[in-house]
Amino acid sequence: RSSVDAAAFRMRTIQSNLKIAHKRLRSERSILERVLDQMTIAAAQAEAAEKAAEAGGEPKVQGTGMVDKLKSPFMILSVLLSRSEARKLSEKYIGWLKREPEAPVVDKTNRFQQIVQDANERGKAGETAMEMLRDDVAYIFVPGFLWQIYPAYFDSTVEAFQAHGLQAKLCTQVGGASGTYENAAAIRQEILDAHEESGKPVVLVTHSKGGIDSAAALSLYEDELLPVVKGVVFCQCPFAGAPLATDLTGDPVHYTLAHWMRKYVRGSWQSVLDMMYQNRKQFLTQHPFPTSLAAVSFHSTNKSPTSIQQILTRYVKKRYGKDNDGLVIPEDAEIPGSSVVRYLSELDHVGTVWPKTKIKSKKDEEYPSDEVTDVMEPTDAEVQLGRTSYVNPTIRMPSRTARYVGWMMVAVDKILRKISRGQPTPRNDIPSAPELFAALVLLLQEDERYSRNLNS
Repeated sequence: RSSVDAAAFRMRTIQSNLKIAHKRLRSERSILERVLDQMTIAAAQAEAAEKAAEAGGEPKVQGTGMVDKLKSPFMILSVLLSRSEARKLSEKYIGWLKREPEAPVVDKTNRFQQIVQDANERGKAGETAMEMLRDDVAYIFVPGFLWQIYPAYFDSTVEAFQAHGLQAKLCTQVGGASGTYENAAAIRQEILDAHEESGKPVVLVTHSKGGIDSAAALSLYEDELLPVVKGVVFCQCPFAGAPLATDLTGDPVHYTLAHWMRKYVRGSWQSVLDMMYQNRKQFLTQHPFPTSLAAVSFHSTNKSPTSIQQILTRYVKKRYGKDNDGLVIPEDAEIPGSSVVRYLSELDHVGTVWPKTKIKSKKDEEYPSDEVTDVMEPTDAEVQLGRTSYVNPTIRMPSRTARYVGWMMVAVDKILRKISRGQPTPRNDIPSAPELFAALVLLLQEDERYSRNLNS
């Protein structure tokens, strides 16, 4: 009888705790649903501003009021991040990889700046940095987190490479909301298919979580891929982990976010878990990145109040005192044994992959990329690498709501970049996205490991 009474007491305790948790989650969901309503209003305001700009009128911007209005799409993050400030969940993990006895990195920032400067000089003579790239390799661009809800992600760079006669493609079977193991399998097959079709070795150009997934593919399928892949460019990659992923997952409200991701993005919260510091440390301990491969790590910071990611930048800076690009802290983006570019100009996390010119109407579900000028159009059919035979079973088309929010964020980012002084234009030394990636690939080509692997 005493055992039965004890079991009954435990059952009542569990039921009571479940009721409390359920009530708390309902409260959080109510808050987040109100935030979603505000996001819809902000989307309508952004669309109206876009139409006014297209009609030749100037959007009504007065002082910092514009920035305050544009915070609405990120109020959800304000709610969540304000809760996580009670604990510094990422503090002891930040920079953990640099404290490990791994292969040292080599600072190539000055050399990168020199390559960019040389490219600017060539541009005055009607030439581009693209013409200096080797055409005896195939380039695969691996996108990052939630890339499928953003229009024209990576398109400007891929199209610029193709326009100069280089074989290049976007790794479309990488899920923006899929786990690392699933994406690693997709990248493996994309690499093998591109190599078989082109007969050339492969260079991976990655962004954000795409770098994590690519490194995982190279370590999990090392015997298959190392003879094929000659180098990797890691752009703004949270290789050692991301503080936002760690902090958000440490709060119970992440169950609501996971529900949203399944319902609207139609993906898995595992994609966020894979970027937590603890999980990255465990994965890299079991599957270290092969340092025999040529690699370039690029990271940046951003303090601009007109950046679409400024609320994220301010959170990490205020919470941990670390400069960042909105998602990644620089010291967590340096891959062991790589050539590191510590970018000196301000650049946020999406500045290299989101389009900065006009986006077509979302009514047609077509989102063209940056305009590429002064280059010839590809005439050889072989410039285009075909689709892979692999189909990632974890990829599902995001809902219309998610795609609309992604379109709205890119449109708002375009307006903010018009306001910001840091927008890439011919009048300053900040390279466009294609020029930046071309400079990074040129830096990769100078690595002796690249030449050794290519010759072998």
